[in-house]
Amino acid sequence: MGLLKPDSGQILIEGQHIETLEESDLLNIRGGLMGMVFQEDSLFTGLSVYDNAAYRLEEHGWAEQEVEKAVRETLSFVGLEGEETKVTRRSSSEE
Repeated sequence: MGLLKPDSGQILIEGQHIETLEESDLLNIRGGLMGMVFQEDSLFTGLSVYDNAAYRLEEHGWAEQEVEKAVRETLSFVGLEGEETKVTRRSSSEE
């Protein structure tokens, strides 16, 4: 993802050395060529499940119909269909 720079070696994505790219170029790669799965909580508390799943798509200017279709497919894939309106909250261990 290019969030951390390597101490040595190279990181290439589609032939580009990402350690030398500007943040705007990294955003293009992150948004189009790869995805990220966090090991820790990465949801926006106070937003619904649907809004959390839709956030990056809306940020990238997807049309509302495309966002809805993609979010519903994704939530179905991970077994969260029917949970769209639930609001994410901090876990009790974080409070």
